[in-house]
Amino acid sequence: IAIFSDITEKKLAEKQIRDLAYYDSLTGLANRRLLLDRLEQAFSTAKRKHTFGAVIFLDLDKFKILNDSLGHHIGDELLIQVADRIKNNIRQEDTACRLGGDEFVVLISNTAESLKQVANQATDVAEKIRIAINQPYQLAGSEQLFSTSIGVSLFPEETNNAQAILQQADTAMYLSKETGRNTINFFRPSMQ
Repeated sequence: IAIFSDITEKKLAEKQIRDLAYYDSLTGLANRRLLLDRLEQAFSTAKRKHTFGAVIFLDLDKFKILNDSLGHHIGDELLIQVADRIKNNIRQEDTACRLGGDEFVVLISNTAESLKQVANQATDVAEKIRIAINQPYQLAGSEQLFSTSIGVSLFPEETNNAQAILQQADTAMYLSKETGRNTINFFRPSMQ
């Protein structure tokens, strides 16, 4: 005697719950929870293997103006296009995340054996993303231009925990905004 049961619906429900817990519903990128989990793992691995990684923090310049003038549905379309451009400019092993609003983060995995090597790699990735985001967008039947302010933090150089790495990259991003937008700045301890 055998009893068979179709568990397709149960598996789909489990996947849907997992996706809601770890991925942004608008862009499909990782959310804050998944990013922090991967960042903790990357930080531990970097310390154990004596390698280095980087966090790139991006914030769209003047996004609020678009939302207020053309509506949130157009803002959402821009966020989807930005997410696609970010995904297309990083390696598969790196993590792209939407923290919320117009803030995005890229975690560069621990592949560098020196701080200089990871700094060069982070600069290359951040510059590729900056250039991609600066390309025109088709929104609401017209061409729109946007830029991004970017902050970078390297690890495990300046801190002892993953949450602090994210805060350092955020601090460097705000320096980019203050110094004219559409720029890239690296975190330095003197910023605190």
